[in-house]
Amino acid sequence: MEHNNQLLMYRDCTPVVDVDYDSERNHSLAWVIAEAISDAAGIPPTELPPLYDAIDLDAVAQLLDNQDRTSSETAVLGFTFEQWKVFVRSDGSIRVCNGTHSQDPVPVFD
Repeated sequence: MEHNNQLLMYRDCTPVVDVDYDSERNHSLAWVIAEAISDAAGIPPTELPPLYDAIDLDAVAQLLDNQDRTSSETAVLGFTFEQWKVFVRSDGSIRVCNGTHSQDPVPVFD
């Protein structure tokens, strides 16, 4: 479906954690994603398996680096990490959903 001339990405899982990544912070993108997943799972980030086994973190970083922040167009990348569905939007929004709690499909980012 199109909305404002953009193709929407849908999710069928329940959101658990939302964070915003800002490249001006001292934390790496990988760490911010790992923290978001660990918050959702209720465990320390150091107890998670390596993220690079599930996703090319350089590709995610490139999505964010190549986005013109003044553009009205956004891109969304999604991947699954264990039971978690992770969505990263080109403006830095990160949403972690519990893939075991299904719901009717809705846009990833409202």
